[in-house]
Amino acid sequence: MRWLIPLVVTLTAAAGCGGTGGGGTGGGGSCGTDTWASFAGNFFQTRCNGCHDWTQAEVKSDPEVVQAVQEGYMPPGTPPSQQDIDRLVAWANCGQP
Repeated sequence: MRWLIPLVVTLTAAAGCGGTGGGGTGGGGSCGTDTWASFAGNFFQTRCNGCHDWTQAEVKSDPEVVQAVQEGYMPPGTPPSQQDIDRLVAWANCGQP
């Protein structure tokens, strides 16, 4: 039974929650449940903060940060999975909650 909650969370994030997000530029598409606390903060902590010290406010104020990840310029070394890149881009497009 312990596996059920992570499975539901994963499926919900993959499918989107049906909302349009908080003022993002996603063109009215569905936004997932990812937030800074649930996904993006950990992404930046583990992937970027060895060289940078990104905060949520800094990432919000500089759209080139997410664009660099999307285009493969960052982070150096082993790139994030395509799923994580897609989640990061969706999070950014949904207003970076």
